[in-house]
Amino acid sequence: MIPEQNNKEHAEFGKTLRVSRRGQKNSVLLVALCRPHVKNAFNDELYKNLTALLQQSSEDRSVSAIVITGTGEYFTSGADLRETNVMPADDKSEKVNLLSKPVGLFMVQLLKFPKVVCAAVNGKAVGIGVTLLLHCDLCYCTESATFWVRKLIILSLFAKNMMPMTLNSLLQIISSYLSFVISLYEDSVCARVCLVENLC
Repeated sequence: MIPEQNNKEHAEFGKTLRVSRRGQKNSVLLVALCRPHVKNAFNDELYKNLTALLQQSSEDRSVSAIVITGTGEYFTSGADLRETNVMPADDKSEKVNLLSKPVGLFMVQLLKFPKVVCAAVNGKAVGIGVTLLLHCDLCYCTESATFWVRKLIILSLFAKNMMPMTLNSLLQIISSYLSFVISLYEDSVCARVCLVENLC
């Protein structure tokens, strides 16, 4: 449940999020990923809670923006492979529709969210935690924040080894990656992705 506008106390949103109001008019929702025992790894429950929060926030006139951050030393350690239903079935003939999975539903809701979305990267961001930043309007990072993604050869999309990255390295990959991302989405979303590149 989203806290009332006059309530500045933390409220739990499911078991995976802590939400509180910030700003002069309490119109900014501070959304903390709260799975510190697994370094805020994304599982299906976290995806579902974030999707529900975005849906409710988009309809709540008292909310003007949301800020996503982490709890503890990590922004997020990426996907929780033990508890996330995104892997394809062994049968190669069966195609997996990721848009019907919790991760896909979350990303679609994030892309169509009509208000400002910010990320406050408080520590290490891994995998989906870096992908998520591409879809935020603003990204703020602590000096100790690092970004871990699979090295991509953009055209072939072959995964390489994991590597730590500085913010400058991340921005170089983002600018290369944007041309690929832009081809995947509608024009209205393209403008938003370009905005992120310019603001970073």
